[in-house]
Amino acid sequence: MGDEHGEDWVTVKSCAWRLNALACLILMPWSVPCFAQAAGKVTRLAEPASVVRGPKTMPAAVDQAVQLNDTLKTGPDGRIRIVLNDGSILVATSNASLKVVSHDSDTGKTQLELKFGYVRATVVGAVAGGPAPQFEVRTLT
Repeated sequence: MGDEHGEDWVTVKSCAWRLNALACLILMPWSVPCFAQAAGKVTRLAEPASVVRGPKTMPAAVDQAVQLNDTLKTGPDGRIRIVLNDGSILVATSNASLKVVSHDSDTGKTQLELKFGYVRATVVGAVAGGPAPQFEVRTLT
């Protein structure tokens, strides 16, 4: 003796699975920033200064998180100071564009791209017995 609603139940389960899969695909683009890795934070600024994250440009703010692949931009009178997770300090001066390509405080590897402008970096050295830090600033020239 079989279940008289067996086929209907399979159809409902199949539809529910498809709806869940569709919901995941629709919501996935908004969930990506939740997994972005923080590299540090803004500690001081003089406007105009902004953070470009993907296609979005937002005004920089003190205590704002800086994530990998963020580009920090300053205007004619702008400055921005970032403290990375390992304690290294970056100061981008006026009319600068600086991208945080990678930063790993555990291995000491940091890679930045300076498209234009000036940046001053105070780099945290190696901990006794640890690997030497690799701090790299790439420019277009």
